[in-house]
Amino acid sequence: MDLLLKRFVCDLAIYVSARPGACDTPDGICRWWLMAPEESETTVTQALNWLVQQGAFERLEAADGRVRYRACTDARSLSELAALCTGGSGSRH
Repeated sequence: MDLLLKRFVCDLAIYVSARPGACDTPDGICRWWLMAPEESETTVTQALNWLVQQGAFERLEAADGRVRYRACTDARSLSELAALCTGGSGSRH
């Protein structure tokens, strides 16, 4: 996993650990969750798909075809991932 992808995985894990009800499209996640540049959407989508494969996130397709992502409600692995990303402190600051 490259450094940028790992950063987005960690940032997403930390974000939803603090906001378990968060759910949005890749575009919304780039803009509002991560405040990442528009050109980062491809890498953010890769990070989201990796989190889906790990069982930490789920991918939802709406009737209009738009795809949204959210944390799985029972994603203990997400909390563990967030803790690993923060060095176990619960905060990156």
